[in-house]
Amino acid sequence: MGDLKVSRAGPISNGCLALVFAGLARALVWWNPVSDMAAHAFELLATGVYLNLGLAFFNLIPIPPLDGSHILGAMLPTKYLAAYEQLTRYGYLIMIAALYLGAFRLLSIPIEVVADLLLPST
Repeated sequence: MGDLKVSRAGPISNGCLALVFAGLARALVWWNPVSDMAAHAFELLATGVYLNLGLAFFNLIPIPPLDGSHILGAMLPTKYLAAYEQLTRYGYLIMIAALYLGAFRLLSIPIEVVADLLLPST
């Protein structure tokens, strides 16, 4: 149970940070300063939203040693847990293969969707 709490903490904290950056970006747009510094500040805040969403979604992938694997392991029935734990020794190889094959590019879809919902349109 403690492993599940620790594993959830990373993606939840990244999600909270994305919300904070999005809130600050919305406040900046609402304040409506017209300057180069405000435009740069908005870009910095938007980058913070995208980076934190990317980290949150990446960490939720159920490949060992990422947090998603611990979350999935805690939810699996015990009859499947031993087979799933055998997979942990190949986690890094699976991640390298996924990186090489471009599977992580699919993460850009939910990141874009959620970022568009959080960030104000300028």
